[in-house]
Amino acid sequence: MRVFFLSELGRLQSLSSSPIYAQYSETLDGLDTIRAFRWQGALKRENQDLVVTNQRVDYCVFAADWYERQVTSWAGLAHSRTHAACVSCLSWLGGRIKALGLFIIVGVSVLSVVTRGSLSQGLVGLVLALSQSIIGGT
Repeated sequence: MRVFFLSELGRLQSLSSSPIYAQYSETLDGLDTIRAFRWQGALKRENQDLVVTNQRVDYCVFAADWYERQVTSWAGLAHSRTHAACVSCLSWLGGRIKALGLFIIVGVSVLSVVTRGSLSQGLVGLVLALSQSIIGGT
């Protein structure tokens, strides 16, 4: 699940930085027109909004990277009894989360068969796909 979130953050980072580069390129191409119509202020505000959005995503990526480094350095304490206890607790929690995901899949499947047509097919598919991602399926 951690890998999924890190890859999604990377994708969001690319999506948020792409408009900045596109605007920069378009600005350079249309510099004479921008000056002629005095659009500098509007473009400056638009650029600031794009940069703020990108910085929010960059902060999330920074926080996730910091957390990843903390977990990795904490995992280096493999010989510690406390670490072994925490690993077993995390293993127990992982099993319970998978059981919850399976319960959701079975519940939604049974509910969709019992109600036949009153639930949207798209909603049922979405819930099944998301609950499958909880248990680690593809």
